Amino acid sequence: MTHTPSAPARKAPGILLAVLMAAMAAGPVFNYGVGALSATIVESYGITEGQYGFIITAVFVMAGLAAPLLGVLADRIDTRVQLTLIFGGVLVAFLLSATWQSYAVLLVAALIAGLAQSFSNPVTNRIVAQRVLLTQRSAWMGWKQSGVQVGLLVAGLTFPVVGAALGWRGAALFGALLCVPLLVTGWSVVTRLQRRARESTPTTTPPPAPSAAGRAPAPPRDRPSAGLPGPPHGGPFESAPVELSDAVADGVNPGPGQVSPERPGLRAAGAGASGRGAAASSGALPPAVWLLTLTSFLNAVGTQGVNVYASLFAVRAMGYTVTVAGLLLGVMGVIGIGSRIGWGRVTGRLGRPAPLIQVMSLGGIVGLGLLVLAESTQQHWLMWLGVAFHAALPLAANVVINSGIVAAVPKERIGVAS
Repeated sequence: MTHTPSAPARKAPGILLAVLMAAMAAGPVFNYGVGALSATIVESYGITEGQYGFIITAVFVMAGLAAPLLGVLADRIDTRVQLTLIFGGVLVAFLLSATWQSYAVLLVAALIAGLAQSFSNPVTNRIVAQRVLLTQRSAWMGWKQSGVQVGLLVAGLTFPVVGAALGWRGAALFGALLCVPLLVTGWSVVTRLQRRARESTPTTTPPPAPSAAGRAPAPPRDRPSAGLPGPPHGGPFESAPVELSDAVADGVNPGPGQVSPERPGLRAAGAGASGRGAAASSGALPPAVWLLTLTSFLNAVGTQGVNVYASLFAVRAMGYTVTVAGLLLGVMGVIGIGSRIGWGRVTGRLGRPAPLIQVMSLGGIVGLGLLVLAESTQQHWLMWLGVAFHAALPLAANVVINSGIVAAVPKERIGVAS
């Protein structure tokens, strides 16, 4: 029997967006937790600041090396499996680091956390590409990418408090505990959506009505699919696609009877991706993806250096307590959440990532300059202002970059492009 798309007028539940945000938050919460307790870890493990840096380096090296391979898998394996690898991988990393208090074991845990992180962008970008209308994707990308800053907020506010009472071992067990409800919720939400997609899909294919030119009408190309990413039909994790009219999360897409005009830049990007679909699905990625990849790398070199060492810098250079340094990360997370959501909406209106990335990069330079001045003058307001610039501008560049990737490639290549 064959499956054919139907068109139920049903919106995707808002909890799906929460699951996407959780998937983005859970991946980096390990390194954010390590960063929030950096001074405690350096002291309790008897390591240098350079050795501490190797912990976070291990996370990013593993994530970077695994991302190309796992990005390809993200286009093929079931969404639930990928979410399990994200939440379960971080859970295992926390448990491992809590079980044996050894620097070598902490490095191994960092590698596991990096492997889990490498799935976050491919699977969430693919869900956005399949389920969200082109004109609304930038808003969803903003909310989704803000999940990273939610992880930073949670780690900054909770890990120093737990660590002050129970040390890194207690904080790691707390981090593992956080992953359990996220794993259960993500699995159940995706399972329910996949079941609904199968139940609403007819089991026979009716003959298409011929158009005036004698051809069957082509399905609309800007319709999101209700089927979540999975392997080809007939596999153990089958997820039948269902075409929806306005099926995206509440509060993001237009309501019934409303029509949102496409932004010229996004329409052009989408049209280009559609025109390259056949070639891109089996050939090389478009040059825009490689340019955005380079941009993402350069942005990460600056932003992750601040994220990783901000807490340790606040304790060692500015004389803050570990708790106040964690509060600094929490403020960074709050500003980062708002900036990613806001810049996501700006991206949707403007449709061109280049000028936005330029502005964000300049903001990062200003922020780093303020942090240097804060250390040399011991002016605390410069420290907080520098962190605010960092969180509001360069830290939000990821949403612009990912929006550009989603717009530049066909849906079947989102995973490997991400």
